[in-house]
Amino acid sequence: MIPVAVFAQNIGADKNWDDATSTVKLKKDTVTVLLTTGDNKLYKNDKAEEMDTTAVINDGRMFIPVRFAAEAFDYKVDFKNSTITLSSNGLNSAKDTLGLSLKLMPYMPKDQNYMISPISLKLALAMAANAADGETKKQMLDTLGISDLSTYNDYADKLIKNYAGSSDSDMTIDIANSIWLNEDKFKDYSGMAFADPFKNIVKTFFHG
Repeated sequence: MIPVAVFAQNIGADKNWDDATSTVKLKKDTVTVLLTTGDNKLYKNDKAEEMDTTAVINDGRMFIPVRFAAEAFDYKVDFKNSTITLSSNGLNSAKDTLGLSLKLMPYMPKDQNYMISPISLKLALAMAANAADGETKKQMLDTLGISDLSTYNDYADKLIKNYAGSSDSDMTIDIANSIWLNEDKFKDYSGMAFADPFKNIVKTFFHG
């Protein structure tokens, strides 16, 4: 068990306490978690998850089950020598796209305002990288900062689902991806089409 204020501070989550229901609301990025004193259910984005213990009040402070709370925010918990270590295993899209953002900055206009979405570019190029091979694929992944494409595919799936949020979220973002075949360029190649394994990756992981 860990004081909820300490847990929230360590993962950078916003904390709101409802005295009437003895419920704490933790919010970070697109994840909202509700824990109520004496209840063995944790609600993550409105979906209930069973815990093997309950949140309790001790000396005026709320203590919560650290493993369940941490995993709800995609953190891994390591217990060693009476020390709790939290390591991020989650969906920090800002951190994930920082390297790509820095690479793009030199190419951005210097004399006008602009808006750019590195996460949109990364998702689109990562999706296309699944159809690449050899040196082309290597250069794409190096540029995107992706060491394992299969792992990133799983990450993309979770990211898109998390951004979709829930009815309890203050904000939701619907990410739309699609792949198009340039029929004008390849009109002389009869029967050209995307391979089924590639189409399945686009649909399953990128919701395309």
